[in-house]
Amino acid sequence: MLEHFTSPLHSALIRLIPLVMADRKAGPPEDEPPPDFSGNPVDGDALIAAWDALDISVMITDTHQRLLYVNAAFTRRTGYTFTEVRGRNPRLLQGPQTDPEARRAIREGIARQTHLHQLILNYTKDGQPLWFDMHISPVFQDGALRYWIGVQEDASARIAVQRETEWASAHDSLTGLRNRHGLEAQLQAHMEGAMRRGESFAVVVLDLDGFKNVNDAHGHAEGDRVLRSVADALRVHTRAGDQLYRLGGDEFMVVLACAGENEAQSFALRLQETLAAVEGGNLPVRASVGMTLFPDDGQDMEALVRLADQRMYRNKAALKRRGNPE
Repeated sequence: MLEHFTSPLHSALIRLIPLVMADRKAGPPEDEPPPDFSGNPVDGDALIAAWDALDISVMITDTHQRLLYVNAAFTRRTGYTFTEVRGRNPRLLQGPQTDPEARRAIREGIARQTHLHQLILNYTKDGQPLWFDMHISPVFQDGALRYWIGVQEDASARIAVQRETEWASAHDSLTGLRNRHGLEAQLQAHMEGAMRRGESFAVVVLDLDGFKNVNDAHGHAEGDRVLRSVADALRVHTRAGDQLYRLGGDEFMVVLACAGENEAQSFALRLQETLAAVEGGNLPVRASVGMTLFPDDGQDMEALVRLADQRMYRNKAALKRRGNPE
């Protein structure tokens, strides 16, 4: 009697595996006799043709996870023919960015001989990333494990849309910088990482001076161009490990990784020099800056940001007293 643990998605496929495997030249391993399905009215060739017509990938392995069968959709998705993968472990699809946790979940499911459902990043024959929504189930006959079946649906388009949506929710559409969404959690994670590594960092808050005049005199399209220019300047003067944010309006924030007071001051100076070349219409662009240092100014991220903001507004007020625009 055939026994199985599976999802409704491919229970019918599992029930038909032994018949197909008995018809295949690949067959089950030589030390395992093929089951007798002489009473089944559908032959293996017809089942293989049906599986090849599916738009989802199907794999069958022996008890040692050696591939015995792949359908046409598998070849279309991965670029591997059955001849190329026959006898090999499906791990050949995994690559450098495959999540170790996904690998571990698959190993554990196989060790327990239970059905598992896993989203995993695999790779095609030519090295292109390919997300699979995968169901793997054991197939038992007379109480003994005989095969594994894997049914894989291409999830690449869904993952791409999901990532685009996540990116859009966390980034400012005008400048491409991060926005306030999830800001607190991101900054807290940055601080905790710095504490573990014994590193310092700087929080720099800047607000444009006289930006309202640009919008009033030249319109919001020109104001948007200025904001994009400021974002570009921030990218020029920061590194891959730094975090850049547009907090809203004309206020920005930068977290400078592995930076002390000298590095933060140098960054602010270079940024001001770059902004001096940016104009909103015929109006110059300047910024008031405030900064704090971790751990010198505290070890609470919210307090560090608040203090940097206060220092920025003090500098802006001092600039205004000297007769410069806000």
